[in-house]
Order: sequence, then C-alpha cells, then structure tokens
Amino acid sequence: THLRYSFILHMDNREAVADALAHYVALRRTPETVERLYARYAALTPEELQRVARKYLVEDGRTIVTLTGGAK
Repeated sequence: THLRYSFILHMDNREAVADALAHYVALRRTPETVERLYARYAALTPEELQRVARKYLVEDGRTIVTLTGGAK
C-alpha cells in the first residue's frame, strides 16, 4: 500500500505523470501494467517474502565494499 500511494503522490503534475508512466508503457504498451504490478505487490505474503529472503539474502557469495575518501 505504501509503495502504491508513494508512486501516486509523486505524480503531481503532467511531467511527473508522463515520466512515471513512460517506463511501464514502454514495457507493455499500456498503463494497466502499473495496476498489475501493484496488484502483484499487494498479493505477496510474508511467507513468500521470507522464502525469497532465505534463498537470496545469504552470506555465501556476498560482496562487501568499503568506500573511503580519496587522496586530495
């Protein structure tokens, strides 16, 4: 719900609407793609999210990067 309303709130002028919808319309040639995407998000269950997290968010294969300031 938060994702859907955040998306909608950012469309507060014509340019923002065009910018937000352009990506989705380019994928499937219809703005209904947005509705289908957020319907899928709403259908996700905590169990599905936990299963995917256990599968992909593991220590094996992770990369840790430490950024430091460059020399001046």
